[in-house]
Amino acid sequence: MRTILKRKWHFCLFVLALAMLITVNHADAEKIIKVGVMGPMKFSRGEHTWYGATLAAEEINAAGGIVIKGEPYKIELIKADTNEFQSIPDAINTTERLITVDKVDFLVGGSRTEACLAQQEVM
Repeated sequence: MRTILKRKWHFCLFVLALAMLITVNHADAEKIIKVGVMGPMKFSRGEHTWYGATLAAEEINAAGGIVIKGEPYKIELIKADTNEFQSIPDAINTTERLITVDKVDFLVGGSRTEACLAQQEVM
């Protein structure tokens, strides 16, 4: 009986230590703002949207990031090809994926009016 109690006690200590370790690592983690960069990436308009966003993110992160209520946040970009020149449903699906799967905080981009109007309905 004592052996079983010792094992349970050791297991409880292990779980507690693991929980503390996870909490400490989570607290030290860098705060990130996710920005979804959408556009027709197979075309120059989309490529240049990505280049501009990358340049801006690099400059902001190099300067220490964005400070919100005294906390510094780094910018992480997520590139998404909307294929909006060829398919509006692709653009809508890309927007849904960025919001639901990639969990972006902000969305940037859009080149074709019809696609942007449809994407606004998703947003």
